[in-house]
Amino acid sequence: MTKKLAIFVIGAVLLSITAFAFSSQVNSIAQSSAQNNAPEVPDSVVYRHLFRHVAAFKAKADELERQGKDAKHLHGFFKRKADLSDEQARMLEQIASQCALEIKAIDERAKPIIEAYKAQYPNGQVPHGQQPAPPPAELQQMTKERNDLTLRKRDELRAAFGEEAFGRFHEFVKNKVAPNVNQVSIEQ
Repeated sequence: MTKKLAIFVIGAVLLSITAFAFSSQVNSIAQSSAQNNAPEVPDSVVYRHLFRHVAAFKAKADELERQGKDAKHLHGFFKRKADLSDEQARMLEQIASQCALEIKAIDERAKPIIEAYKAQYPNGQVPHGQQPAPPPAELQQMTKERNDLTLRKRDELRAAFGEEAFGRFHEFVKNKVAPNVNQVSIEQ
């Protein structure tokens, strides 16, 4: 699990997902003020985060059910939190799972490029006095593919829900999901 986490973090950095770093705050007033002034997280990042979690919950629920265990708490998690109908929850799970599979395929294509980039820096160390090389242009294109894919899946969800229901769901995403998304900044 640690290796997967490390690959994800490095991949996220190398794929230039987008960035805004949040500084730690001394007290709750300063924290509240900083959050109100924090830049908005792009939909491509928020929905990718959401879809990844929905797909993971669905996969875990399916696994539990194969073992003969109750998985309603997992299948129903986003249904309850976002106040979705059964059909909306089913569509969310379906679209999220499709998105996760397609992003996985893009990430698999990126893996050798990332490994080659990392190989330039044994033990993850940039030689003293040198600046790290910019990420390969291929990774920037793959980042665009991931973002575009995520936004297409968000729009599929909008079409499946209808504008009014999607508007309510989008507010849930912005108010409950987006604040839990931390982005990493790449300084070039």
